[in-house]
Amino acid sequence: MLTREQVRDLRTALLEEFEKVSINVGFKLSLGSYSFGGNIATFKLECAALNDDGEAETKQEADFRLCSERFGVPANALGKFFTFRGRSYKIVGMKPRSYKRPFLATDALDKTFKFPPEIIKQVLAESQSNKKGKK
Repeated sequence: MLTREQVRDLRTALLEEFEKVSINVGFKLSLGSYSFGGNIATFKLECAALNDDGEAETKQEADFRLCSERFGVPANALGKFFTFRGRSYKIVGMKPRSYKRPFLATDALDKTFKFPPEIIKQVLAESQSNKKGKK
């Protein structure tokens, strides 16, 4: 029988090996969640191609580029900062299947929050008008 400790150790070892393989093949390999029972463990594996800068685009970033305009938010808003209720956030991606709050943004502590399209459109418009007012 596998124990939680053994599966965690296996995950750590796999992550170390994935780092080495990623460099050789030009893809970023990462492990997501896992489950186990009895003598079987199952891991979620994600593989992403590296761009010219050696960075991998996350699924949430790719989804943002593909789907944000369906919600009225331009694709170039990815990575932009905005202020909402006195806190600063950075747009990091989206989950289009989460229809009510599909947009993802992180705060200064790198904690991820979900936002509805209306809020994102509003704060981006406010940010744009503030820039125009300063010129």
